[in-house]
Amino acid sequence: MGFMEINMEKQHTITTLFTGKIMKKLLLFILILSLGSVLFAYELNADNWGPYTTFDPDHRASLLSYPVSWLKPAAILFKHDYEDSSSTYASWDQFMSGYTTSGGGYISSSTDIVVKYIPYSFPHRWSVGLEFLSYNGANPTKRTDAVINYQHQKGSVEYYHTSNKQKIYLTSGATDHNITANGLNFNYKPLDKLNILGGIDYNLIQQVDTSSRTYDIHHEFIGVNYSPWKSFTAYGKFHYWYYVNEDRQGPAMLFYPGIRYNGKILMSHFSLRISPSTVHPIFEIALKPGSFYIHAYTKARSSRLDLRQSANQYMGLKTGFKHDSKHHYLNADFEGNYDFVRTTVADSIVKNDFYGLKAHAEYRFKLKAVELYGRASYHQTVNAREGYYHPERSILSAGSEFHLKLAEGNLLLDVDLNAQYIIHDDPDNVTFNPSTLSYTLTGASDLVGDWKINMDLKARIKTFTLSANISVPLKGGENIYNYAFEGYYVSSDFSYGNAFYAGLNIEWFWWK
Repeated sequence: MGFMEINMEKQHTITTLFTGKIMKKLLLFILILSLGSVLFAYELNADNWGPYTTFDPDHRASLLSYPVSWLKPAAILFKHDYEDSSSTYASWDQFMSGYTTSGGGYISSSTDIVVKYIPYSFPHRWSVGLEFLSYNGANPTKRTDAVINYQHQKGSVEYYHTSNKQKIYLTSGATDHNITANGLNFNYKPLDKLNILGGIDYNLIQQVDTSSRTYDIHHEFIGVNYSPWKSFTAYGKFHYWYYVNEDRQGPAMLFYPGIRYNGKILMSHFSLRISPSTVHPIFEIALKPGSFYIHAYTKARSSRLDLRQSANQYMGLKTGFKHDSKHHYLNADFEGNYDFVRTTVADSIVKNDFYGLKAHAEYRFKLKAVELYGRASYHQTVNAREGYYHPERSILSAGSEFHLKLAEGNLLLDVDLNAQYIIHDDPDNVTFNPSTLSYTLTGASDLVGDWKINMDLKARIKTFTLSANISVPLKGGENIYNYAFEGYYVSSDFSYGNAFYAGLNIEWFWWK
């Protein structure tokens, strides 16, 4: 009888463990099915006007006016940490924002869901990541992202898919950007010192407003890296594009041969950007002794894909300092660059040079449970070519963070409370082109500023995190209606400003 009781107890324990794992994965499967069927995804940020109205040329897809984040899934889906099973996780963001329409103001609700799964399958490792997001705010967006990665001992293969609909509202109407992108990349290492990589991607972009424009673009690349020593690499990379739009079609080709040295103190890089008609040198050198660094470079870039518009050479200098001790943290960076732009008009060369400045600084005073901080950023482009100007000049932030351990250390509570002052060109002197995703300053502009108060509350219990975010713009002399709905306008072209924002995030890292 005792033997039977022991066996029944063991069987009950095994059954409980087994059903527990099955139920965990079954709940996840039900969550994906029930929510994934009705939710889509977007990349735009709802609580800051910059991400969906500012397009930094350094973050655009090569030769395109579109930002990389519109054409590829979110960066988090491309991170594959096969050494840590806690990288398998799910997150859910539910957020609301207030804005105005011609018929009055109201609150919109949006959702973002990310699920990533990495099974234990050594030595064959694979992962799948999905994101579904629907944003119903000032510039509505629906998007679906997927990334599948397979990795073995000598290489990896990765496929990604993006399908999104970006709508930009202007006072004169709306412009839709319907984007479908697919890509396949591979990385193969036949020898310890030799690496071969390549890929193909296809972008189908349709713009719809008073007219319709279609961009059909495919791109292939192949590259070889040879590293005889750990800090030295010689490489060659070949790119080929073929595009079709409403008024022209044709190929574009680029070849980059180069060498790179990356030591502890010195980094140097030399390459050539070779096209069928031009050759541009690329050279970088950086010194990073201790907390200080200085980086000088000359490169080449194109504002957008156009065979009639060649790339321009530009040069720049970056420098910075970083210090981190028990009670003090200081980080400061500065960059200046100058673009050499020459255009041939009627057998004469026209000079269209422009330059830009960027700066960022942050200081933190750290105690055991409290951090006081201040941040400042500055950006300006003078005489900017189309696609390189945006109205934001500076963001000044000051706040404090609190780190608390409750419930005998099982509950970690983080609170971030800060105020922001955003300085930008007067919106009445700024226009926005939704086809090229670019700003234009129409005349001399006085700088104006906007205040925002932000709070981020995060509670963590082991691998489960619950966060609440609130952002409220403040306008002096206005009533509560304006605080909740008006916000501040980013451009005289835009129908909506960005205002009140509240979000709830649930994140769960689980172990297999």
